[in-house]
Amino acid sequence: MKGTEDAILVRRVLSGEREAYALLVERHGSAVRNLAWRMTGSPDEAGDLAQEIFLRAYSSLAGYDLKRPFFSWLYTLALNLIRSHLRARKRDFLAKAKELNEELGKAALAGEDVQGPEGRLEALQDAVLVRKGVLALPDKLREALVLRFYMDLSFEETAQVLRVSVSAAKMRVYRGLDRLRELIGQAEINNS
Repeated sequence: MKGTEDAILVRRVLSGEREAYALLVERHGSAVRNLAWRMTGSPDEAGDLAQEIFLRAYSSLAGYDLKRPFFSWLYTLALNLIRSHLRARKRDFLAKAKELNEELGKAALAGEDVQGPEGRLEALQDAVLVRKGVLALPDKLREALVLRFYMDLSFEETAQVLRVSVSAAKMRVYRGLDRLRELIGQAEINNS
């Protein structure tokens, strides 16, 4: 029923009733922010991305196929914007990581304590390990896991958003879970 209501709202927006778009944003806003947060790991980035996603969706609404579920169209658009954001962030991160690595190397040579109190914690909580593991996954695997488990989409819906077959979506999810187990195991070994 939600898909039918979304299609009605989209028709209203396309016919000039801009206020109907606010209802679409209200219906899907928290899910889009949650998707962005799960993909980036940052609530601030998620809020900014959600705004950008809904602005882009509004300007692209004329290209939306009313026969498709609105949420899968919106999630596909959202994932594309998040991917672009993550690529840009990765470039920035690599430059900053190089700088930080040089600073930490200098501090270690000088005998300074570079870990601080947080670095002395003996064990990480399971949720933190999982979150870090998910963020460390390759984009395709992370997307599949986030959609399937955090966004609670079925394999069929996940496949639709990712624009792959259901078997390909399942394969990404299961490979993602396997890789996540490896990452968590490595993190636990490194922290012991």
